Amino acid sequence: MTWRIIPLLVVIWRDQPTGYATSSTCLHTPEITIARSQEAEASKQIAELSKAVESASANNDSVLKNQYIEGALEAWKRKGQAVDYLNSLTNVTNETKAEIFRSACLRHKGREPKNNPFLTDG
Repeated sequence: MTWRIIPLLVVIWRDQPTGYATSSTCLHTPEITIARSQEAEASKQIAELSKAVESASANNDSVLKNQYIEGALEAWKRKGQAVDYLNSLTNVTNETKAEIFRSACLRHKGREPKNNPFLTDG
């Protein structure tokens, strides 16, 4: 049995979406290098944007909580209590309502509340 080596000519058409590539050109093309650097840059930008969104979200939460405290203080001045105002906040958890009630009480009366209706004993 004898082996024959047959030379193979590979032609690359750059205008065609399909074609054959030799090992020397498939791993080291400028297009792939550019794509990898673009991917790395995009990943870095996505990470920076994610951090910015998280910090903005945390900032927005604290601003919103302060607005709720101000609203509770206004209700306390108008009605003499802030429980009805805090009950009207349907998108706020009871934990957050308890913190808002405590903060409003400290600012309005200068002391901790004797009882907090939003704290669950359990």
